[in-house]
Amino acid sequence: PGKYLSHEKRIFNYRLSRARMVVENAFGILASRWRILYRRINLSPDHVDPLVVTTCILHNFLLNPADNQRLLNEAELQGREMAAVQNMGGNRAERAAWDVRGILTTFFNSPEGSVPWQDRMV
Repeated sequence: PGKYLSHEKRIFNYRLSRARMVVENAFGILASRWRILYRRINLSPDHVDPLVVTTCILHNFLLNPADNQRLLNEAELQGREMAAVQNMGGNRAERAAWDVRGILTTFFNSPEGSVPWQDRMV
C-alpha cells in the first residue's frame, strides 16, 4: 500500500514513525508509574495534552521528593484545587486529528520543517 503514496506522504509517515518511537519509549516509562495511562483515555485531544503534561510533572516531582517539600508547603497554604476535566464528543476530535496531520505533512515538506536526511530515508 505504501508504494502508491506521494513523496510528501512518505516523508510524513517516516517522520511520524521516528517521532512515535521516541514518544512510545517515553510514554512507556511514564505509564509504568501511572498505570491509568495503560487504559484508553476517553477525552478530547484538548484535554489529553494537559493530562499527560500533568503526569510528566508529577513523575519529575516524585523523582526528587526532598527538593519539592517547599513547593508542597506553598501549595497546601494556597489551597489550590485541580479543575475537573469534561468529556467531549469523539467526532470533532477525529476531524481535528486529520487537520493536524495535514498541517504536519505540509510542515515536514517545507524548507522550515524538513531535515537534510529525510529524502534519503523514504
